[in-house]
Amino acid sequence: MVAQLEHQFHLGRLSVQGLWFFCQKMIISLSAPLTSHRRGALASQGVRHE
Repeated sequence: MVAQLEHQFHLGRLSVQGLWFFCQKMIISLSAPLTSHRRGALASQGVRHE
C-alpha cells in the first residue's frame, strides 16, 4: 500500500482525497484483526463482549 502511495506521489497524482481513500482502506483492513484480538483477550479474562 505504501508503494502505491509513493508511486502516485511521484507521478503527481496523489490528492488529499486519494490519500484519505488509501488511509480508510488501511484502517478497515487493520481494524478487523485488532477487534478479533481484543475479543479473544477479553474472553480469556472472563469478560463477555456482545
